[in-house]
Amino acid sequence: MNAPIRLKDPNASRLYSFNLSFGGMAVLLTAMALALTLFFILGVLVGRGHRPETAVPVVADMMPKEPMARPALSPDVLKPEDLSYPEQLGKRGDAPARSIDAKNDPKPAAKPEGKAEAKTEGKKDERTRDGKKAAQLADKKAADRKADLKTADKKNAEKKPDPDTQRYDYAYQVATFPDADSAKAYLKRIKALGIKGDIETGTANGKTWHRVVVFFQGTPTDTRGLKKKLGSLGAQKLVMRSKTPI
Repeated sequence: MNAPIRLKDPNASRLYSFNLSFGGMAVLLTAMALALTLFFILGVLVGRGHRPETAVPVVADMMPKEPMARPALSPDVLKPEDLSYPEQLGKRGDAPARSIDAKNDPKPAAKPEGKAEAKTEGKKDERTRDGKKAAQLADKKAADRKADLKTADKKNAEKKPDPDTQRYDYAYQVATFPDADSAKAYLKRIKALGIKGDIETGTANGKTWHRVVVFFQGTPTDTRGLKKKLGSLGAQKLVMRSKTPI
């Protein structure tokens, strides 16, 4: 049995189908990325004032032939120089406030002289006070230095011992003998006077000598009595061997 013949409706919508492989999809995406990049670069150049149509003829065909005229500013719109007026007004600390229309006034308002004179006098008074404070501070420092010097001198004077009261440990060489017996006999006479002493033996020019040395503790004034006692034994010239503060 034969199948019935179906007639197509001329008013029915048509369906189309496209088949893309992986390579075709990659080519399509690459072309779209390049187009977007080109449009972005052209937008940046045009925004910065560049004219790419002078270098690329293809772009010249796409650009409008006549530049767009800027609309004239209405009288009610503020100009750029009028927008900076609040900043100038803030910088003028003492200038009286005035409206935008005041700039057309040929006679600017005069600054009050009273405030300027008061400021000048205030600055002079402040400088005078600063000068007085600096002078007072300098005088105070000088007085402190003098007081410190006096204190240091006083301390040094207290530290220095009185030469008449300072005690020392003395060692005097009283006499020298070539033989030991004479030296011992002389030392015995010294000890009889209550003076400490000893015998030192040494060699000079190949010869042996015996030196009688006495020891004494006291002040420089006390040495006068020692010298007087030794003078009674015939010791006229004493040789100081050492002098150590006690």
